[in-house]
Amino acid sequence: MVNFATPVAMSTEMANRMAARRRGRIAMMGSVASFHDLPLATVYSGSKAGLGRFSTALQAAMTPYNVRVCLIAPGFIDTPMSQRLDGEQAFLVPVDKAARKIARSINQGRGVLVFPWVFQLTRLLEMVLPRPIAHRILRKLDVMQHPENETGGN
Repeated sequence: MVNFATPVAMSTEMANRMAARRRGRIAMMGSVASFHDLPLATVYSGSKAGLGRFSTALQAAMTPYNVRVCLIAPGFIDTPMSQRLDGEQAFLVPVDKAARKIARSINQGRGVLVFPWVFQLTRLLEMVLPRPIAHRILRKLDVMQHPENETGGN
């Protein structure tokens, strides 16, 4: 619900309102996980993939109405969510740097923002690799979320 149904419902409503006034910007928080079949995060990557496809379809529908839709697809950002992950978080991006990149992309009306740059490369690499090989590589990733400790900290 959080990763797909709620953003879709809210964006659809706002897109209709923005289309009526013939301008607007919608940003959708996706993830680089949407581009990969992540065996250790099947629901997460699946819901983010759905949101990514919805975002590009909404962008196609809203362009004639001067409504820009931006799919934000980051890797790891140093947030409480990522701090609950065990394992390697390659290319962790500080929150302030991520916020600047996101704001700039929305203001420029970009359709998709993938960052850091290395995840643009992995996206392309997975597109050309045979799926069984990509799956073998992805199964070796060792990043799992763990619950917050009992004091409520991260």
